[in-house]
Amino acid sequence: MSGSDIYGQRVRGADGSLAGQGNFVIHNGPGDQWTAALAAQSRVGGAEYLVVWEDWRSGRQSEIIGQRVGALLGTLNWHDFNISAPLGSQRNPRVSYNSVDERFLVAWQDERDGDADIYAQLVLTTGIPMSDTIVVRDELGELTDPIVAHDPYTNAYLVAWDDETEGDIEGILLDGSGGAAGSAFNISDGVDVRRNPAIAFSPDDSHYLVAFEYQTLDGTDIYGRRLAADGSRPGTDFPLCTAVGEQVEPNVVYNNYDDVYLVVWGDERADQGDIYGARVLVNETVLTEFPISTASDAQAHGAAAWNSDDNEYLIVWHDYRDSGTTGADIYAQRLGNTGTPLGSALRLSSSTLPDLQMYPRVQYVSDHGRYVVTWQDDRNAPTGWDIYVQNVNADGSLYGTNVPFFAFSGWQQRPDAAFSPDANRGLTVWQDGRNGTTFKIYGRIKEPRFAIFMPLVLRTS
Repeated sequence: MSGSDIYGQRVRGADGSLAGQGNFVIHNGPGDQWTAALAAQSRVGGAEYLVVWEDWRSGRQSEIIGQRVGALLGTLNWHDFNISAPLGSQRNPRVSYNSVDERFLVAWQDERDGDADIYAQLVLTTGIPMSDTIVVRDELGELTDPIVAHDPYTNAYLVAWDDETEGDIEGILLDGSGGAAGSAFNISDGVDVRRNPAIAFSPDDSHYLVAFEYQTLDGTDIYGRRLAADGSRPGTDFPLCTAVGEQVEPNVVYNNYDDVYLVVWGDERADQGDIYGARVLVNETVLTEFPISTASDAQAHGAAAWNSDDNEYLIVWHDYRDSGTTGADIYAQRLGNTGTPLGSALRLSSSTLPDLQMYPRVQYVSDHGRYVVTWQDDRNAPTGWDIYVQNVNADGSLYGTNVPFFAFSGWQQRPDAAFSPDANRGLTVWQDGRNGTTFKIYGRIKEPRFAIFMPLVLRTS
C-alpha cells in the first residue's frame, strides 16, 4: 500500500454541486502524503490550481511537493515537482543520453543523509525531470564520483562510483526507466585502493571499459576492467599505465570505427603534471602510450571526445603553463585516430586575467560538425565560479568566442554534458552553490541553432 495520498474534488461555484468527474488522484505514490494546501491562478489558456503537500516518499525525511491541476477538467499538468531542497550537498553530476527512449540520466553524489550516496534523475530532452529522484545506492560510508554510460542494445545504464570507505569501484545496472536491474556489485576491489572511475561502452562487443586509479604504496597507476552488458566481469583488472610517478584522473571514450578505446590521464612522471593517452583494444590489449601535452608547469584533468565524422579526437585539459599571467587556462589538442597530434595545442579560454578556468568536458556533435567544450570559470570574480562554453570546429578552429553558459551568484562548478541528436538539444549539468552553504544539481538545455538557452532544470530531491 502507498499510505496516505492526495485526492481532489471539483465543486461548482454556482450551486456547490460536485463536478461529474468525482474524486480524482493528485498523487498516490509511495510513502505518506498529507497536509495539503491549495491556491488558484487565472491565466490565459485556462485557469489552474497549485496543490502542495508534505511528502514522505523518501522514507527518511519530509519534502514539499507540488502539482499543477487544470481548473476546467481537473487534469494534472505535467508531473509533480519538488519545492523544498534536501539537506546536505549534491555534487559531481554526470549525464548520459539514452537514444532508445530519448532521455537523459543524470547521476550525482548526494549528502542529504550526512554521508555521500549515489542518486540519479531521468530528464526529458525538453528539460523536464520525468521521474522521482532515483536512489541508486544508499549505504553507510562515502560513495563519491559517480559515472554513467548507456547500452542501447539492452537499454540499460551502468552507473559506477568510488566507494571511499572500502577503497573499491562499485556499480549497478539500471533499466531504461531507472529501476535497478539487479543488485550493486564490485567492479574492482582488493587490498589496494581504487579511485576516480571513468567509463565508456563498446557497441561492437557489448562491453564496458571502466578505467580507474589504482593506488599502492609505490604510487598511483591507471588500471582498467571490462564488464559485460549484464554486469559480469570477464578476466581481471589489467594495467593501462604503470610508469614512475603518479598517474591520475583517467577519462575514456570509444571509437566505433576502429573498435578501440582511447584512455587519457594526468601523468606526473616528469614534472607536476602532463597529459598522456593510450589506445586499448576490446580484447584488453593496450597499445603504446603517448604524450598529449608535456608543456611547462602542470596540465591536469584531461577529457576526450571522438569525432565520428573524421575519425579523430579532441583532448581538453586545464593548463598552468602561463600561471604567472593568466592563471589556469583551457587547452585542447586534436589527435588522429592512432593518437598522432594534428597541429599544435590550442588555447580555448580567452580570459587574459590571472584567473582560473578548470575541469573541462568535451563532446562532439556530429549534426553540427563541431565539438562543444564546457568548463568552470572564475573570470567574473564578483559572482564566483560560472559555467563557460566554447564551440570548436572539427578542424580545430574556434567557432565563435567563449560564451557564459550560466553566470550567477555563488559557485557553479564541475559541468558535464550530453547531446541528443534526436531532439537536437544538449543537456549541461553542474553543481551549484548559489545558496551559500550547500551545492545542488542544476542543468540547462541548449539548442545549437539558437543563441538563447531554454529554461533552467532543477531536481535534487
